[in-house]
Amino acid sequence: MAHGGLVVTLADVALGKTGEWLSQPPVSLLTASLTVDFYSAARLGELLEAHTDVVRVGRRIAFGNCYLRVGDTTIARASGIFNVRTSAPEPPE
Repeated sequence: MAHGGLVVTLADVALGKTGEWLSQPPVSLLTASLTVDFYSAARLGELLEAHTDVVRVGRRIAFGNCYLRVGDTTIARASGIFNVRTSAPEPPE
């Protein structure tokens, strides 16, 4: 079986990167909250896919859902809230 931490990490990365790629201009998203509901398990050798639905990327906050599937079966759903960073942080002096 796939470890729950692997499933959570996949959902977090899939949501964050999808939100970043869809933003114009590009932004950096930092996870503020991630809730995951597990429905089933992924077994060794099965292909685990992340399907994302980024609801909104605003000026300060982004929201989205991720559905993790093995074939036609949804094994988990993640709901994420992200802080939006529009510029790189200033280096320390």
